[in-house]
Amino acid sequence: DNMTDELGALRLLVWHQLPGADQALEAFAARWRHEPLVMDSWFSVQATTPAANTLTTVQQLLTHEAFDWTVPNRVRAVLGGFANSNPVAFHTEGGQGYRLFTDSLARLDGLNPQIAARLAGAASRLGRLPEKPQSQLREALESLRKQGASPNLDEVLARILSRT
Repeated sequence: DNMTDELGALRLLVWHQLPGADQALEAFAARWRHEPLVMDSWFSVQATTPAANTLTTVQQLLTHEAFDWTVPNRVRAVLGGFANSNPVAFHTEGGQGYRLFTDSLARLDGLNPQIAARLAGAASRLGRLPEKPQSQLREALESLRKQGASPNLDEVLARILSRT
C-alpha cells in the first residue's frame, strides 16, 4: 500500500526474473510516471538487475521515452547503477558492458562533463580486475580519451589509467 513496498516487490520480481515482472514494470511506470524520483528508482531497478541480459535492457533504457540525458539523476540511475552496482552485466565477457559505458560517457561528456567525469569513477577498479577484463576496460577507456574527452573527463580517465 506504499511506494517503498511496491518498489521492493518490483525489485524482487525483476531481479529474479519471475513471472509477472514485465507487467509489474509497466504498472509501476504507469502509476508513478509523474514522479521523477520514483521513476529514477524504476530505471535503477532494471539497470542493476544481476543478469547477463541486462546489457540489452540498459541499451533500451537509454532510448526510453522517459530517459533524458540532461537529467543527472536519471543518468545516474541508469549508467551509475549499471557500472557501479551491477558487476554481472558491467563486466560481461567480451567487454560489451565497457563499450556501452564508455560510449555513453562520450555522449554525456558533450552535455554535462561534470557528471560524465563523476560516473567515469566506476572504472577506478581497473587495477583490481583480472587480466582479460582489465585489458578490455583499459582499451575502452583509452579509446574514449582518444575521442577527445573534456578536461573534466580526461583528468579522471588519466588518473584511472595511470594507476595500473
